[in-house]
Amino acid sequence: MPRRRLMLATLLLCAALTGAPAQAACLAYGRPLAGLAGKLEVRDFFGPPGYGENPGTDRRERQAVLVLDEPVCADAGALAGEVAEVGQRELTLTPGGAGIGFTAWAGRRVVVGGELFHAFTAHHHTPLLVRVTHIAQAAR
Repeated sequence: MPRRRLMLATLLLCAALTGAPAQAACLAYGRPLAGLAGKLEVRDFFGPPGYGENPGTDRRERQAVLVLDEPVCADAGALAGEVAEVGQRELTLTPGGAGIGFTAWAGRRVVVGGELFHAFTAHHHTPLLVRVTHIAQAAR
């Protein structure tokens, strides 16, 4: 009887391990990335001088934010400030070259590629940002 239980436990363990969904690898700073899909939103944020502390006098900063279909993580990088992040559902998009604009894509599902970097100023309103080198309509 104990041998039968051991075999059953082994079979259940094997089934659980092979049936587990594979987790996607975390994104890496400074390396090309492609295929980030989500809805592009253009948002206004409070800027200087008080970044929201004085709404009547603070400037507004308009930024493109990609609301991801699935949350992502980022591994810690080699440079200072490239900290690990988990469960990120929103990425700020910055243009990575001439002709990259976001207003025309507002409200649409898109796929972007570019280079990941971490927020390093008060102008960055999400922990993770992408310097976008290409953008396209996402398949439905």
